[in-house]
Amino acid sequence: MNYPCSNLATCKNTVGKFVCTCSDGFKGNGSHCTDIDECSDQTDTCSEFANCIDNFGGYSCACNDGFVGDGFKCLEKPMVDYKTEVPVKQNELYGPYFINLKITVFNLIYQNIYVSVNGYIAFGEKSYAQPDGTFPAASPVLAPFWTAFDVAAPGKIFIDSYEYCKDKAILNRIGNMISSAFHAKHAVVVTWENLSPYPASEFGNETITFQSILVSNGTFFYAIFNYDKDNVKLNAEANRDILVGYGDGKGGSTVFAQDKKFFNLLEAGNEVYGLRKTFKMGNRTESSLNCLEWHCKSEKQFHIDSFAIPCPCTLQQAQLDLTFKGVTGNTCYENRFPINGTIQRCCYSQAEKALLKDYPDGGFIYNTNGSFSDGQRYCCKDYPLCNLFYDIHPSDTCSKYQVPGTVFVLDPLVFKMINKKWYSFYGAGEYTLLTVKAPWFDTSVTIQARVEMEDNDQFSKIPVYTAFAIKSENAVLEISEKGNVLIENNTDNIFEKENNIIFFNNMHLEIISVNDSMGIILTLPHYLQQPYLLSGLLTGKMPNGQAIDPSSERDVYRIWEACRVKEKDSLLNYTHKNYSSFNSYSISEDQFIEILSNLTNLVNSINTTCQDNDMFCVCAAVLHKPNLANHTMLYKPEYFERIENFPPFLQDTMNELYLTSGNNTIFLEAADRNNDSINLEIEVNNSKNTFDSSNLNWTLNLDGSPTELKVWAKDSRGATSLYWPEIFFCTCKGNGICKKQSKSERMVSAKNLIRFYGLRCTCSEGYTGADCNTMIDMCTTKPCYHGVSCNSSLGEQEMCGSCPTGLSGNGRVCYDKDFCSKGVCSQKCKDNIGDTYVCSCRNGYKLAADNKTCEDIDECAMPSKCSGFGEYCFNVPGSFQCKCKTGYVSNNGTCEILANKNKFSGSMSINLRDITQIQMAKKLADKSSAEYKTTSEEMKKSILDKIGTDNVVVIDDIVTDKSNRTKRSTDPESLKVLYTVYGNAIDQTQLENLLKSSCGVDCCNFNGLCVAPNSLQINAQDMCNENICDSMSTNCTQEEKGFRCVCKPGFETSPQYDLFKCKDIDECNTIQPCGSIPCSNTFGGYKCLCKSGHVFKNKSKSCVDVCAGHRCKKGDCVKLEESYRCSCHDYWTGKYCDKELEEKEGFRTAAIVIGVVLGILCLLLIGVIVYIIRKYKKPSKTGSNFTDPAELRSSKKVDDKGIDMSNVKAQPNIYSNTGVDNQSYEPDV
Repeated sequence: MNYPCSNLATCKNTVGKFVCTCSDGFKGNGSHCTDIDECSDQTDTCSEFANCIDNFGGYSCACNDGFVGDGFKCLEKPMVDYKTEVPVKQNELYGPYFINLKITVFNLIYQNIYVSVNGYIAFGEKSYAQPDGTFPAASPVLAPFWTAFDVAAPGKIFIDSYEYCKDKAILNRIGNMISSAFHAKHAVVVTWENLSPYPASEFGNETITFQSILVSNGTFFYAIFNYDKDNVKLNAEANRDILVGYGDGKGGSTVFAQDKKFFNLLEAGNEVYGLRKTFKMGNRTESSLNCLEWHCKSEKQFHIDSFAIPCPCTLQQAQLDLTFKGVTGNTCYENRFPINGTIQRCCYSQAEKALLKDYPDGGFIYNTNGSFSDGQRYCCKDYPLCNLFYDIHPSDTCSKYQVPGTVFVLDPLVFKMINKKWYSFYGAGEYTLLTVKAPWFDTSVTIQARVEMEDNDQFSKIPVYTAFAIKSENAVLEISEKGNVLIENNTDNIFEKENNIIFFNNMHLEIISVNDSMGIILTLPHYLQQPYLLSGLLTGKMPNGQAIDPSSERDVYRIWEACRVKEKDSLLNYTHKNYSSFNSYSISEDQFIEILSNLTNLVNSINTTCQDNDMFCVCAAVLHKPNLANHTMLYKPEYFERIENFPPFLQDTMNELYLTSGNNTIFLEAADRNNDSINLEIEVNNSKNTFDSSNLNWTLNLDGSPTELKVWAKDSRGATSLYWPEIFFCTCKGNGICKKQSKSERMVSAKNLIRFYGLRCTCSEGYTGADCNTMIDMCTTKPCYHGVSCNSSLGEQEMCGSCPTGLSGNGRVCYDKDFCSKGVCSQKCKDNIGDTYVCSCRNGYKLAADNKTCEDIDECAMPSKCSGFGEYCFNVPGSFQCKCKTGYVSNNGTCEILANKNKFSGSMSINLRDITQIQMAKKLADKSSAEYKTTSEEMKKSILDKIGTDNVVVIDDIVTDKSNRTKRSTDPESLKVLYTVYGNAIDQTQLENLLKSSCGVDCCNFNGLCVAPNSLQINAQDMCNENICDSMSTNCTQEEKGFRCVCKPGFETSPQYDLFKCKDIDECNTIQPCGSIPCSNTFGGYKCLCKSGHVFKNKSKSCVDVCAGHRCKKGDCVKLEESYRCSCHDYWTGKYCDKELEEKEGFRTAAIVIGVVLGILCLLLIGVIVYIIRKYKKPSKTGSNFTDPAELRSSKKVDDKGIDMSNVKAQPNIYSNTGVDNQSYEPDV
């Protein structure tokens, strides 16, 4: 049969036509149905905090991370993440915990908090008070859950600080706890995890986790209390002092809940999964926030990934090192060209010309693409937290600075290298002088030179430089014979020219062009790698790596020839000549050596005024080049003396000095790398003292007032360095300790005007004041349990008196013993103050006589329970259940009778089409899950929709089926549904047709679920095998349209009984079957009552003797109550003593055999006697001594008692009182 409807639709037959309707979750005309994507259509009803997941024929909702629920309703988990554990001891407060951002708490400003193990936060000063329903008046206190906790239990405390630039997601979530418009910038989260009430020995099985958040957007300051419902595992009935709320430190307070009322507050909850309380603490514009935010953002984004050129150590070095150029009044210098965008700024003091480091005026490293100018403004100008700026952009210490190397290339004949050695060359052509590449530059720099021969009156022909070319990236700079400069492709300002100096890639080249010659002076940073000609003479290697001897003239010749430029690589200009014309000159290696020898002889033969082995000067004088000789005077040794003069530095100094009041001795020792003499100049608050010594012990006297210390170390030539330490001053006395400031605290705790910080004292319990030298009366802090006396003169350990009557503890912490936790009550227990408690029971139970144990209440004994049709009451512990009687089945909460119904057991397999259905199927193993219940209801409804709602459907089980799975997948492929149908006048064929009414080739549609057609199994069941009919009063008969219970004889149907049981007929009152004899009705019959030994005779309607007309043949009749039994005679048995025993026949046979044998023996004996008599005596003719045989035969037989036994047959001697012969029998009637 072809079904006109889609297998995703239902078909409804009407007169003369049919209607196809797409199932829920599908759309179309019924013949063709497609899935509705409720998620894309936004027709779903998922929570705003949930993700919609489209399924085949429907959709599901899953709560987002941080929320719990069924997806349609999602509640936020109140607590945020935490990770940083802090140590806290019993009754102690952890702190002070420094907060970067100053916070406003009820119009008071604080930058540190104290966290108590007892569940509260104190501001400004420690508070040791025990909870008594009030808040201290000395300082603000926030109490998310103030009670006595025990740190001996495995509880922990966490404090985490979050900044917006690093923790945006968490702060956005915290901000939304206030409102969607609140943009949180900074938050401190304090979490108490798994704390147990004091003492843990009593209450270690109880725990609670809660949280307090302090948050600000820079203007408004809020506090938040969070409680996760699943993490509050306390006895709500215990008698404890609990305080939840806050005090403003001025006498005002707000209490959210106290003692047991907290649990009412938790149960009521609010918009989260648990409880959240939010309140405003104050508002104030925090001007340091811009600096803090800039620092946080820059700390995350700014990294010095590349090399930064170190600062020169003195202003004189910076002025001579042309790698740097002056900025900001020529007391600060920067490298001319960034390295990967990084610039090093170096600043110097105006008078001493010493390098300055860190705030307020030191140089710093920065990136050209960064926001360092914002940092300077926010941190150094708008708010004096300049050390935050220097934390991101630190100053260089010049510890790695090296003087740049200089190469003099004034004449090919002689040139001076960085190693200050002279080399000679003779030849002509085009050569690569240098190819360098810094590790942090993307491209290399190449310098090429053209050498031509020139006439000379002293030495025939000599080589001279006529052109140079430099390439960096795509830019090319060429220097012509007259010193003219041409630059191409310099769009990125690769080359900069100032007068006759060319700057590029932190190198510079000075052009020397005079009437008779041209040369260059090249200055290179020390970090460059030099793989070509000039470096080959330094390293002793050819460009190909072959080793050479730089002192060998032959090797010098070889390296020059190896560096000759190939035509394709030339950077030089060929306006008048071509490449070949410039590179045609050639001499042999031997000629090269001979020419250099002749030049040496010429130099040695002429006296000059040149000094200090100045070979430039010598050659210029010998070759008559006076202009060139004069120019070399600019590079006399004093230039190197000045730039190579490093200042002395103090040794083994600490940038942080931790000092106390009074005299503090500081050891100072300086060293100079140039071995110059040293003097030290010590400046304290602008007052200077000079010492002609490189080391001394300096005594610094501190009285607590801000003090600034500077130490200048100078050499004899004026080079100076500065030592400017940060001083951390501790004023604590013996009753407190100075807490060393963290980097974060140090940076933001004071305005950076000078480098002096007063350390905060952490006072011991019982002391206060800036120096912890003032003793306080501990009792004023209310350290004892409320109502307990306090005497501070007894000392910290003994100052609290005894706990109130009925409470245990040390007086500081008092608690009510929890008898209930020890299981004294079987169910509910309520502790009273003191050593008493009261037990009670849950609903469905009652308290037993011992007032501790709870007994079940049998609700079924109450007449009003389960009075519905077909119901009966079934008692269970603590409750009862209304169940359907035999022959009834539950249908939508009511019991429906099964009479005239057929029973069918069936199964079907649902194909799982998507991952959502598979994930749902995995949850069906839990029969109590919502998924199992929902799926069962959907399948029941889909079957009823097909077969009619006047039938009854029971879903017996739903199991996952992996039988068709391939490989090793653990995912189910289908669901197997087991069900039972109780059909109302329906047979198996009709049921099968109805169930398959919407089947296609591959799928039968059951409300959007795909059932495999070949999996539909229907089996009719014989209801008579179900024992539904009452076997005592009915017989079950199976019929075509159901089954029927037929009354047995003696029973009849009755309205007071259901269709499965019949009523007993009272024959005594209806048909009077006993006549005048008393009658007693029985179940299914009756009984006529006769006296003992008599029985009712139905025909005569009378009672007769049970032995009258008995049937005992060989026995006696023995009367019983309503019958008789036969007592058999000897050798007889059987019901009526009518069977002879087999032992009697055996004795008779034996007697006959013995008689025969004896008779024969007697005859033989008689014969012998007769023979003897006849032989020896003749017989008498007158008589005989023997009895006549005939007479013998007529003799009587008697027994041993003399009784005549002639007519009695012999019987064996056996027992006749056998069980068989003593049976009782009913009389014949």
